Amino acid sequence: MADYGNFKRQGYRVKKPIRSFKDLEVYYRTEQASVRIIKDVMPHLADGKCPEKLKDQLLTCGLRIPQMIAESHSKRFDDKTLALKMLDEAKHACNTVVVYLEQVRDVSMGTVSKAPNPPAEAPAAPSVPPMVTACNEIIREYAFTRVKILNLLKAWLKFEDRDQRISEARAPQAAEYQATIRNQAAQIKQQQAEIAKLRGDLEKLKVAGRHAG
Repeated sequence: MADYGNFKRQGYRVKKPIRSFKDLEVYYRTEQASVRIIKDVMPHLADGKCPEKLKDQLLTCGLRIPQMIAESHSKRFDDKTLALKMLDEAKHACNTVVVYLEQVRDVSMGTVSKAPNPPAEAPAAPSVPPMVTACNEIIREYAFTRVKILNLLKAWLKFEDRDQRISEARAPQAAEYQATIRNQAAQIKQQQAEIAKLRGDLEKLKVAGRHAG
């Protein structure tokens, strides 16, 4: 059985400002994981043991996750609901790609993942093929990144709630400002009408003066 424990996390580091989707840690991790699928897993699936459909599903899902993260970051400023939905789909896709990785690994090796119930005297462990090691490492990466995506999703939801509260707090001020603008526009219009009337009266006086002369 594969050992998914003891995943080594990176040490603490100061996060840089998020200026684009490429600055998101979850994008970087899933993009690198998809590259590893192409370089370290797919070449070992050419022996015909693994169904083509399963290989296509693995590759498609792995490539799609960083794309969804990038699109969700772009949509966040235009359609927040759609952005949150896409990020949530990326989170679920991490689980899906883990399933595909376990399937291609076990099909290629001719084994089935077993529950953690080792015998009392386990035989010496055979050497682990590089593809199996790669699959297990990528699976751990997706499991860890899924939690990161969940945290990012919560952060975006918190920002959305904050923006909504700010918008609601500013709504009365905005309404008052708009009413003031409308009143000022009405006053200007009235003043323009009065000026036009005075000009008309002045022209009439000029005409009357010329006739009197």
